[in-house]
Amino acid sequence: MGSEVGVADVPVKKLRVLAFHGFRTSGAILQKQLSKWTRAIHELVEFTCIDGPFPAGGESDVKDIFEGPYFEWMQYNKGWTEFYNYEESLAYIVDYMEKNGPFDGLLGFSQGSVTAGCLIACQIKKRSVGGKSPANLPPIRFFISISGAYLRDKGISEVYSGDPMDVPTLHLYGVKDMLKGPALEFLQFWKDPVAIQHPSGHTVPRLDEETSSKVVAFLKPLVSSQPSPAPAENTKATVVAEN
Repeated sequence: MGSEVGVADVPVKKLRVLAFHGFRTSGAILQKQLSKWTRAIHELVEFTCIDGPFPAGGESDVKDIFEGPYFEWMQYNKGWTEFYNYEESLAYIVDYMEKNGPFDGLLGFSQGSVTAGCLIACQIKKRSVGGKSPANLPPIRFFISISGAYLRDKGISEVYSGDPMDVPTLHLYGVKDMLKGPALEFLQFWKDPVAIQHPSGHTVPRLDEETSSKVVAFLKPLVSSQPSPAPAENTKATVVAEN
């Protein structure tokens, strides 16, 4: 870019999206997965992928594909009826957003989507978590959920009660995903959700031309309606290093 830029040449300010990886993977892994999305999407969005606060407590399903270290957002029992340490994760994210925000939206894959959705619900319902209040953050303007679900924990399930949450949401789920059912059930908690099925399984999918255009169509109105302008400097350490 030249040193002199006319007003008409100023690029659109990208949406800042904080992104949460899946169970026992990492921010670096999610960054690589998202890098395969089309240029048209990346021209609209800047993804910041962070690691979960807990080192993986067991073997990662992606160990033969991606190098570690691996992290997780919470732990749960075998029946997925009890969840542990999710409030610590939510407080960790709120603290990160306070220091490095504002962020326009959130993206999450699998357990990362569960975490992101719960954080938005807590913000809307003004529920504190781990001594932190998501309601004190600038409103989260949108949510992209990949293979998502809601946090089925008796200690926090009430945040999903009442009217569907009025936040624009885009839901990607795989036709071959073993957790397709929970992803579809998750739609009920959001007002006018946009749902896109892809042909893969439980993964961050590569997007074909048709699906990419739908993602771009979801994002473009959010770009044009941005409150502006966002901060300052962003510390490089907050973004996963490129490989």
